[in-house]
Formats: sequence, C-alpha cells, structure tokens
Amino acid sequence: MRFDVRLTALRDADLIALIEADYNVRVMMEQAVVNYAHATPFKILLDVPLVCPENSPKVRFFSFVISDNDKDVNRLISFISKGKRSQFFKNCLRNAFSIQNLSVYLLDNAIDFQQRNIEVAGGCLERNVYPAPISVYKKTGCSSRRRTSQKTIS
Repeated sequence: MRFDVRLTALRDADLIALIEADYNVRVMMEQAVVNYAHATPFKILLDVPLVCPENSPKVRFFSFVISDNDKDVNRLISFISKGKRSQFFKNCLRNAFSIQNLSVYLLDNAIDFQQRNIEVAGGCLERNVYPAPISVYKKTGCSSRRRTSQKTIS
C-alpha cells in the first residue's frame, strides 16, 4: 500500500530537517510503522544535531510503500481513520528516535543543548538506563480534586 505524508514546517520541522540533511525518511518511517505493528523494538539514535535551513520549503510531501502481504501492518492501518494516518505515521517515526530532534526549534547558537542531549542519550543506551514509567507523573489525591473556598459568613 502507498501512503502519502504531508509535513509542515510549523509542526514537523524535526522531520523536514531529516529530509534536508539527506536522510531516507521514507525507509525510516516504513521500518518504524512495520516494527510498531509487529511490536518489535526499533530505535534510531540521532547522533548529530540537525537544523532546518531557513530556505527549506514550508510544506513537504512524500510517500512510502508498505507491502500488502504483511497482515499485522494491514490490520493496524485498518484501525486508523483515514484523516489521521499521516499523523500516526509521523508519530511512529518520532517514537523510534531515542532522542527527539528539538534543535530545529532552537536558534543556531543554542546547538550545544542538542549536542549534550545526544551525549546523554548515547550514554543511557550503553548503560541500559531507561526513563521512569509515566505512572510516576500521575497526579494523586488532593492535587487533582477541585478546590473550594471555605469562607465563613458572619
């Protein structure tokens, strides 16, 4: 099956930066979706900071192909509404990155932040360090309840 993906500079500058740096985003996206459908671990380490050039197009289109013979992928795609497939594919690819490419949103002189994050991510992978589960960040008890004032009427 052939799928078309639309990238906009406002929301997808990180993915446009990959295309502008001559990375094969089609292959990466196909592998990310296929591995997600098969529940196979798949990670891509961004080991270089990427920037989105000022003169890059504001909108990019590309398509990628997934084999019709893969039943797991076809079943997964059948559960995604047609208007949300492109967003799903982009998020599958972002999910495959061991570190998000946020340097595209920074000014050119702030590239050292991304370089530090790349070094930390590489070290975490070597030492098998993984982030805390999201349940750690769940609000508990009184913080999630609505507060009411306790004014007394005299």
